[in-house]
Amino acid sequence: MTPRSRSSRHLAVFAVIAVVVLSTAWLGGAFSASAQNSASFSENQTVITTDGINLRESASTSATVIQLVNEGTLGTIVSGPTSADNYTWYQVDFDGVTGYAAGEFLEDATSATPVASPVAGTLYVNTDVLNVRDKASLSDTISETLALGDTVTDLGATDTADGYDWTEIDTASGTTGWVATIYLTSDTSRLLLTVDAEATVNVDELNLRDSGSLSGTIVGTLASGDTVTILSDSEAADGYLWYEVETDLGTGWVAGEFLTV
Repeated sequence: MTPRSRSSRHLAVFAVIAVVVLSTAWLGGAFSASAQNSASFSENQTVITTDGINLRESASTSATVIQLVNEGTLGTIVSGPTSADNYTWYQVDFDGVTGYAAGEFLEDATSATPVASPVAGTLYVNTDVLNVRDKASLSDTISETLALGDTVTDLGATDTADGYDWTEIDTASGTTGWVATIYLTSDTSRLLLTVDAEATVNVDELNLRDSGSLSGTIVGTLASGDTVTILSDSEAADGYLWYEVETDLGTGWVAGEFLTV
C-alpha cells in the first residue's frame, strides 16, 4: 500500500482556489457541480468569479491556461461574449492579467455574496488520489480519499512512519486524519503539473533520469528554459515528487520542483 492510489478519477474542485484541468469535463476551465447560466456582461463591468477558474489564452476549453483564478476574485470585462465549446466566453482582466473565462462562472460584483478567503494553514492536495488515514501509518484505516486540488487544514501535528513524513489535517468534509506530507502543497502552481501539460525547466541544469529517484541513472541534462511534456502522475521518492516527461533528449524522469507550467 502507498499513501495514494493509482486508480484514475476526475479531478475535484476545492471551494476557494482554482484547480488544474485534466480533461474537458472541467467546465470552461473550472469544474463545478452545477454551472449557472451565463449572465450578460458589458465592457468595463466589474465581475466576480463564482468558482475557481482557469484563465485561458483564447475562448476554448482546450486553450492554454494563463493563470489560476480563485473563487471570489474581482475582474473587469474587456470584451465579449464569444460562444465556443458550449460556453459563453468573456475576455477579463484580473489585476493586470488578461485572458478568457467562461461567463457561467462569473457574476456581477455588485450583486455577489462575499466569498471567504482560505484560512491560515490551508494546504492543497498535490496528487491524483490521496488517502486520509486514522493514524500516521500505511497500515492504518483509510477514512477518506482526496483528489488533486482538494483543500485541507493543517492542524500543526507531524509524525514520521513507514518512510514518510505525515501531517495531521482536517478535510473540507470534516474528517480529521493523517496524510503523507509530500503530497500537500501551499503553492497552487504545483497543481499545474498534470499529464499532458507542457512545463519549462526553471534551474540552470536538471538531470533527466531513467527512473523517478536520485538513484536513477542520468540519461541526459536539461537546461533552463527547456520544454518538457508531462507523461505521468507524480511518484514520491527521496523527498521529491517525480514526473515522467518527454523531452528533446528522449523520455525520462525529473523532479517536479524544478519545473514550471
